[in-house]
Amino acid sequence: MIQKRPPVAADLLLRILLSYEDYDEKSGDLEEVFHSLTETKGALHGFVWYWFQVLKSIPLFAKNTLYWRTIMLQNYFKITLRNIRRHKVFSFINIAGLAIGIACCLLLLLWVQDELSFDRFHANADSLYRLIEKSKHNEGESYGFTHPAPTGPAAQTKASEIVDFVRIYSRNALIQYEEKGFYLRGGITDPSFYKLFTFPLLSGDSETVFSSPKSVVLTEKTAGLLFGNQDPLGKTVEIEGLGEVVVMGVMDNIPTNSHFTFDYAVPMSLYEQAGYKMDNWGDARFFTYVLLAARADVIKVTEKIKHLDRVRWPNSTSEFSLQSLGRIHLYNADGSQGAITYVYIFSVVAALILIIACINFMNLATARSVKRSREIGLRKVVGAQRTQIIRQLLGESILFTLISLTVAVSIVLTVLPAFNTLAAKT
Repeated sequence: MIQKRPPVAADLLLRILLSYEDYDEKSGDLEEVFHSLTETKGALHGFVWYWFQVLKSIPLFAKNTLYWRTIMLQNYFKITLRNIRRHKVFSFINIAGLAIGIACCLLLLLWVQDELSFDRFHANADSLYRLIEKSKHNEGESYGFTHPAPTGPAAQTKASEIVDFVRIYSRNALIQYEEKGFYLRGGITDPSFYKLFTFPLLSGDSETVFSSPKSVVLTEKTAGLLFGNQDPLGKTVEIEGLGEVVVMGVMDNIPTNSHFTFDYAVPMSLYEQAGYKMDNWGDARFFTYVLLAARADVIKVTEKIKHLDRVRWPNSTSEFSLQSLGRIHLYNADGSQGAITYVYIFSVVAALILIIACINFMNLATARSVKRSREIGLRKVVGAQRTQIIRQLLGESILFTLISLTVAVSIVLTVLPAFNTLAAKT
């Protein structure tokens, strides 16, 4: 059986490599020889010959295409720059309008990205939950985030899915070294703190920093305040109400996109030595976080710990629940929208600003196209094809956009310090 058409795949490859006009010419010549060979030597011979001709022509076609397209791009670039210089006012308005729109959009999206990144830097972020207590009373419902010290161990006993827990109590106190003293926020916590949360230590070992009750871990900023350029490890500082402690580690400063705020951390055992009873159900001052096992069902765990405080008070009407670490900053305790509302609003505003800037850009370009009709007509007269004119106009728009994007990034870098101050972010 004689094959009447050249191989479809080879013909498609040829169409991709060549321009429309060159394709018509070259494919016609190849197809003529293909039919001749098919009739005289068979379909297989014609098939192999056609593929061979296409494949051996790829390097030459690719080289020629790349060369001429480079020449055309250089020409489009020169024409665009010439038009920018010739129509300075129009170009300035078009570039400035789009650049300001992109800059505003970028600033808003930076704010949105920062909000969404809160507490997401922890390695266990998807498995960490904060314990919340809902209390019912005559005025309605209220939510509590601090609990008695025994709450964490009791929760782990109730639900086997809870792998570990950590309790944190924040207090402001005077911390002194020699003649220097500062009122700073300290975190009193369990040794599991550095296991559950990702706060890298710049010096010291996270496994042993709390091995002794008389130990403290400072943030890099606090270490600089107290010791300057000295090595703080092994030095003794005094904390108001807790006595003298030895610096066992220095941790990186807590990121601004974290809901934790403290300048140093001491072990819970030091707090016990100061006279606090860890089995005291009457003093609710600890934030409690739990780490769930992989693929644990949060709903089932919540049901198990729902009436946690009935261990101590059988008639209690309080209900415990879990709040994912990543939702603490963005959502309220009852699950309703909190800061996430502003994330949605600013995302929509950013999109609208960018859309308006693009529409304005297109309107100005369309208005100017009427004045360019003579230029386009002259190009057609001297042989320019429709696709070439389209490429030129698109190339000009792309160049305008790239210039606007460069200006927009420059604007963002310039105003970012003021924007950080306004938004209270870094």
